[in-house]
Amino acid sequence: MMSKIAAFRALLTRARTAAPAPVSDAETDMKGALDELRDAERAVEMAENTYSLNLLSADEARLAELDEARRAARRRWDRAQLLMSTCADRLTVAREAEARAELAETVETAVAAQAAYRELVERELPQMSAKARAIHAAKAEAETATKAANAAIAEAGEGVPLPHVEAWRGLAPLPREEIRREVREFWCNSAGDPAPHQSEITTGSDGAGSLRLPGASYLHRFTLRRAFEVVEHLPAEPGVQPPGLDISLAVPELYATAPARDRVPVTSMRPHGPAVEVTRAAPSRSDRLAMGLRA
Repeated sequence: MMSKIAAFRALLTRARTAAPAPVSDAETDMKGALDELRDAERAVEMAENTYSLNLLSADEARLAELDEARRAARRRWDRAQLLMSTCADRLTVAREAEARAELAETVETAVAAQAAYRELVERELPQMSAKARAIHAAKAEAETATKAANAAIAEAGEGVPLPHVEAWRGLAPLPREEIRREVREFWCNSAGDPAPHQSEITTGSDGAGSLRLPGASYLHRFTLRRAFEVVEHLPAEPGVQPPGLDISLAVPELYATAPARDRVPVTSMRPHGPAVEVTRAAPSRSDRLAMGLRA
């Protein structure tokens, strides 16, 4: 594992280079720069305190040594501040580069999807349009024939009218279907309605029913029983008819069709600069008279 000193030297080397870095590396360097700045701040505080405490007791040589130590600590703090700023800038650049790369990838994906969509539509839509037109034509022919056949059936007064040409596409209605019918006895309340929790009611020696629910502090007692007819059935369901193919089967043209009319030029006008006074001379007498002014 790299030592702290070696890691710091590597951080300084990376900070001095303009080479772009991945966001993860820039974030790691930012953390290292922050740690160094905190260490440098503590070193400055310690060096200043040590120098102050020895001002009256240390000799000149010792004070010079302590003064140099606090100057070195201050230089370290200055460098740590610049390192922090540099790493912050590198992190910003890295994040911006990553965002641009993600945007480029997103746009590239969209462009590829558009190209695939266009290729599919240009290949398949002409065939789909031809099949749709054939289906519409067949439906129109069937409707005409069905209308004629039903008119003939009505005129003859015999036979069953033919259904709509798309009746086969729908789901027929389902009638109510009874599954089971039986008569059963139930414990009842004083109003004669079936009591809940029938399966948990026990019959005592006196013939009465008892019910004690979990957590309840009292006992329910039943003395009435009543016969009920129980019927189980499947409910009726209405039929379902999907939208007609003349509505749901609509295939547009592959390309837009240019309008038949010619394009007509349209002229517009707007101010282009301020109005400029071209003369300061007063109007002549004849001009004033023409303008309706007094001569």
